[in-house]
Amino acid sequence: MTEKITGRVYLIGAGPGDPELITIRGRELLRRAGAVLYDHLSSLRLLDEVPAECELIDVGKKSGSHSMPQGEINEILAGCAAKHEIVVRLKGGDPFVFGRGGEEIEILRRYRIPYEIVPGVTSAVAAPAALGIPVTHRGSSYGFSVYTAHTRQSDLPDIDWSHSLEHETAVFLMVVASMKAVTERLLEHGHPADLPAAVVESGTMPEGRRVTGTLSTICELARRHRIGSPAVLVVGRQAAVDVRCSYDQLSGCRIAVCGTASFVDRTAEQLRLRGAAVERLPVLKVQQLDLEEAEFDYIRHATWLVFTSSNGVQSFLSIMRRHRYDMRELGSVKIAAVGSGTARTLEQKDLYPDYVPRVYTVAALAEGLAGRLSGLERVALIRNREGSADLTRIFDRYAVEYRDFPVYAITPDRLTVENFVSRSDYFDYMVFGSSAGVRAFFECGGLCGTHCIPVSVGPVTAATLGRFSSGRIITASQHSTAGITDAIIRDWSCKN
Repeated sequence: MTEKITGRVYLIGAGPGDPELITIRGRELLRRAGAVLYDHLSSLRLLDEVPAECELIDVGKKSGSHSMPQGEINEILAGCAAKHEIVVRLKGGDPFVFGRGGEEIEILRRYRIPYEIVPGVTSAVAAPAALGIPVTHRGSSYGFSVYTAHTRQSDLPDIDWSHSLEHETAVFLMVVASMKAVTERLLEHGHPADLPAAVVESGTMPEGRRVTGTLSTICELARRHRIGSPAVLVVGRQAAVDVRCSYDQLSGCRIAVCGTASFVDRTAEQLRLRGAAVERLPVLKVQQLDLEEAEFDYIRHATWLVFTSSNGVQSFLSIMRRHRYDMRELGSVKIAAVGSGTARTLEQKDLYPDYVPRVYTVAALAEGLAGRLSGLERVALIRNREGSADLTRIFDRYAVEYRDFPVYAITPDRLTVENFVSRSDYFDYMVFGSSAGVRAFFECGGLCGTHCIPVSVGPVTAATLGRFSSGRIITASQHSTAGITDAIIRDWSCKN
């Protein structure tokens, strides 16, 4: 290698699947990365954290399907270190738990490339735990062993198969293709046929599931339930244990939430607090726009600023910071917000709305605000470039003086939808926070699972959903995150 090395390589464990389980250090480095080499074991949602100019390299390592030889990965890693200051090698779980991190360090040491190891949460412990299996427990399991069921020669590992599991737990990773061979080998070496065994698929993810049986039955049960990768096999007394909380309002409920990142995060947090397993689907990307000086001059002299979303608030304040506009220039302007979520975002910035309609819709906002105006006021609409026509139509009817200021635009994220489609059948509900979110999801090829019920934030979004779904649609009576949560709880309680 002749290039001068200027960068540093970070071998980062992405965690067991759920992107929220990456370490703080790992996430911070992703946000500063110049290049990221990632494999199939990493959550693709983590790639949303990287800068726009970051070089993304899919090295495609997956059990049974290595799209790039390890040697080639090593050379690319070294080459990236010559071009970028921060190079991330993102590996599923922990880099050193069957992640071949040691082999990649060998090439870094050969070229004297500086590197740092950022440990990750291994699926060997996290996947069983997420589905209620603690691998150790006082008085039952005093320790655990972790094995790979997939070796370089595609044979079973050379281990002590007769080792007692009376007070210990054995965990086998990458086990789907060799589960039958593993269980047969354990039986051949004297382990009892009725020894508890469980297989966990997609542990820590919303679609995660487990099948529990015994050493002699688990293979057939896994086949019957069509268990696929990624999966781990747990053998020992602890495999029969289930410590999952079963009495939360939404325990066992799986929900996908579609919309912008801010809507998805707010809604997902509320649902998880009630015990639901939630998949975040930020199918809409927010692109901040800009304001000209003449436009800001109108805003500066406006009587009312009208915000129809949290994204509008965040984008407007970001524009002000970018141009170094001072909030004091807005003087005694009054503020209207479409609902509680937008009002909350304003309040977090120490801006307190003067008017929020009782019904959280754009139409209710326009009607209510128009009734408060004397006819001399100037109104500035701070919103999405494709904002609802209801607002301007009602203001026109009341002869309100206003100007429309688009501060952000929404674009669909096709990759997020495509990555979700194969898993859509696992979900009970799919939440939509806007008509734009509905269109982005379905027009990018999204599907609602066979037994999945769409949930709408309000009647306008429900009408858009009706164009794509002929089945039942739940509409929140209160058009907010809290209203969505209440509507799902009511429906879920009727089923359970």
